[in-house]
Amino acid sequence: MDLRQMRYVVAIAECGTIRSAARSVHVTPQSLAQQVALVEREAGAPLFDRSPTGMVLTSVGEVFVAHATAALTQADHVLTATRAAVGALTPGPVRVAIAPGLTGVAGELFRNILVLHQDIDVRVVDMRTADQFDALHTGDITAGVGWEVLVPRAPRGLATQLLRSAPLHALLKRDDPLTTAPTVSLVDLAHAPLLLPTESKSPEFRQHLLDVFTAHQLDPRLGPATQSPEVAIASVAAGRGYALCVQSSILVPNDLTFVPIRESAEPMKIMLLTRRADRTPEATALRRAAQTVAKQR
Repeated sequence: MDLRQMRYVVAIAECGTIRSAARSVHVTPQSLAQQVALVEREAGAPLFDRSPTGMVLTSVGEVFVAHATAALTQADHVLTATRAAVGALTPGPVRVAIAPGLTGVAGELFRNILVLHQDIDVRVVDMRTADQFDALHTGDITAGVGWEVLVPRAPRGLATQLLRSAPLHALLKRDDPLTTAPTVSLVDLAHAPLLLPTESKSPEFRQHLLDVFTAHQLDPRLGPATQSPEVAIASVAAGRGYALCVQSSILVPNDLTFVPIRESAEPMKIMLLTRRADRTPEATALRRAAQTVAKQR
């Protein structure tokens, strides 16, 4: 799932029909319907109730659109801010990839780089951490923002720099009984459905979350697998289980809350990835901005 598909779902919610939404996003109704079907397949539930007169959001769809709208707004703000500066360091833009769930941390990086270099033109690319390795090697991107747990798969020649080390939290519905205490125990969480990313999407990230329980001799109960952070959030809101995530990296609806884990657990590390041999002004500027972000917390 990408930002384009989120825009399609939001457009249908606003317009009420496939045909009107297709005109607003400049695609054919058939293509739009296919994309929405793909999103619903990933979400595991219908986002719309369909009738001859139009389409109305389901309860799951309302949660999805609320979060998608927030994500799109944040992405638009990032693009607007970075594109306001005409690239003076190089003739072309600097492409930076962002892994799912890391828009917030990436926004901090971009704000800091614009303070240091107002003339740099940063273009944002949605890309999984594992896919960033080849893109860096081929020069398709200058840098990537990704999860450290996936970095051991990275080929030689890549440099990593810590942006943020953040503790894991449980993402729960506010009315869940497990939210009554300031922290939640892994022992209690192990009895509830744990929403993990699909093994095909992110096997290392999935295993890292399972290892959190294994380290305490616990075997968690698994809920439905999710295709993206957005689907995980919608699934929690729909009462299908809980998720383990980094609080500062994602936006969630008001009826959800983050609860710290009571036991000690390895924090999630968010990294800046660059080519080790890249000494261009753009790569240097990104590394300096990353140092500033790392010092802020």
